[in-house]
Amino acid sequence: METAASVDDEDGTVANYDNCHDNTVRILVGNVGHVFVVSRRKLCHVSPVFQAMLSGGWRESSGEICITDTDPLVFGGFVNFINARAVSLTDDTVWEMLKLADKYQVEHLVFFCFRYLLTRHECCDQYPHLVSVMETAHRTHREEYRKCCLTCVKERAMDVLRDRHCLSELCQECMLTLVKAGNLEVSDESVVHEAVHSMGQAGVPAEGHQESSLGGHEGGGWGAGGLCALPGHPSANPRRHLDR
Repeated sequence: METAASVDDEDGTVANYDNCHDNTVRILVGNVGHVFVVSRRKLCHVSPVFQAMLSGGWRESSGEICITDTDPLVFGGFVNFINARAVSLTDDTVWEMLKLADKYQVEHLVFFCFRYLLTRHECCDQYPHLVSVMETAHRTHREEYRKCCLTCVKERAMDVLRDRHCLSELCQECMLTLVKAGNLEVSDESVVHEAVHSMGQAGVPAEGHQESSLGGHEGGGWGAGGLCALPGHPSANPRRHLDR
């Protein structure tokens, strides 16, 4: 169970909602419209997106919000985090929870999701998984988590660059970093991009690895212990939404 009970608010105090009797918001989730009733004040406190939706001239300001693209089970965990500042994550729910946390800019929950993916997920010691996490961090402009992933992925740079699935996820910036880590001496970035792309298209297997369910190769013999030094405080900056 991840908990944010000890995390201070931006004004330096810990929010106390025990005696909160403010208005509530009805949130209809999923195709069948599973109803969650949440404190408006708590919702606005943890999410600037919900705060904007529930103020001004938005239709949601009436106190009812419809979210059709989310599993009610996962959203229940999201609501639990809003109410209790604690969340229970599993390998099956963490990606969807991260998508929710990113979409509504709940940065403390984003932190817990990334920490789970990097230290507790079943595949946290396999480079295809770490590449996926790294590129998710890159797409959502969360540089601190991308750097954490890159630290470990660089140790298996050439295996990653030989893996077609991993290569299909890599952005050019990460790709170039891995090429340099692989001791390839190339000065022109476009040449590097084309060379690595060709390497991936050829599907050259990494020696000593077997196909994994992620479509790449299972990495072994190297853990994510170095990733435990994750950033302690989430940023409040707006981010690009996940598109997974």
